[in-house]
Amino acid sequence: AILMEDPKLVKKVLSKLVSSTNKPVFAKIRSGFKSSNINYETIAKIAQDVGCSALTIHPRTAEKKRSGAIFWEHIRDLKEKLNIPVIANGDIFTPEDANYVSNYSNCDYIMLARAAARDPTIFKQCIDFDKKGKYKSKDKINLSNEYLKLIEKYPVKFKVAKEHINYFIKYSDYKHLTQKINKSKDIKELKSILKK
Repeated sequence: AILMEDPKLVKKVLSKLVSSTNKPVFAKIRSGFKSSNINYETIAKIAQDVGCSALTIHPRTAEKKRSGAIFWEHIRDLKEKLNIPVIANGDIFTPEDANYVSNYSNCDYIMLARAAARDPTIFKQCIDFDKKGKYKSKDKINLSNEYLKLIEKYPVKFKVAKEHINYFIKYSDYKHLTQKINKSKDIKELKSILKK
């Protein structure tokens, strides 16, 4: 995001990337690096002009990181001004959030980050909500146990498994289990903690 402070450098970097590959190049930006320099329109136009295939915007400044006001109108503004797909990102945690942002901004796509780490079934939930107006949330213990079955087939380090499961659990009704999960020494112990 610091690159947003130097539009000439952004142009140079993106131009080099686009000219160096036959693959689509997407750019991801913020509203600006800091509140005193909201320059998303300038940077987005550069991205489009040098040949980026799409642009993602997290509509708050980099200095605010993941907190503070989010400016959905910046997405809508870019959607009206650009000819490339505009992807909305930031603070989209539920199917209702995705639906709101999509309708408000008229964006082409939604990018989920933390929501997907907290619950990988969020994508199906969003599709169901879009098609049926409702969705089911997966129980986080069941999700964690499904994850443990998957890592038997596709192994990961135990530390990584604990981190993933904790991310599922800490935003649920089972957050009281996070300390036990952190202290667990192996998969067997983890499975016993996750028994209902």
